[in-house]
Amino acid sequence: AIDIVRQSDSYYKNVYVIKHDTSTNWHKIYDKIEAGDIEELLERKHCGGTSHKEVFEHICEFSKTSDTFVSLVICITDMMSDIQECQQILGSIPRIYLVPQEVNESYTENVKGKVITIQT
Repeated sequence: AIDIVRQSDSYYKNVYVIKHDTSTNWHKIYDKIEAGDIEELLERKHCGGTSHKEVFEHICEFSKTSDTFVSLVICITDMMSDIQECQQILGSIPRIYLVPQEVNESYTENVKGKVITIQT
């Protein structure tokens, strides 16, 4: 996951990282990801049950109140959450879901956006 965040830094002006489970208690904007940031990015901030509702709302609020344009949302997830139920919150913001190979295909049905399977 960190490699994907680092690669995103090469393509976008800012990378806004949000770590969450059912709430968004940690987030940070990186205008450039440096070697010293990797340890912070690797640190697990949350675990347990997951809901994307609050994080999607947070992204929308950020896009309304920030000078930064949200051009893409990349979720690194096992898809075991409420994505199908709350994905409309993001409106037309493009999104990519990076999921482990083991994910049950039923979790990705009717998901708006691109689902990419990654090796874990």
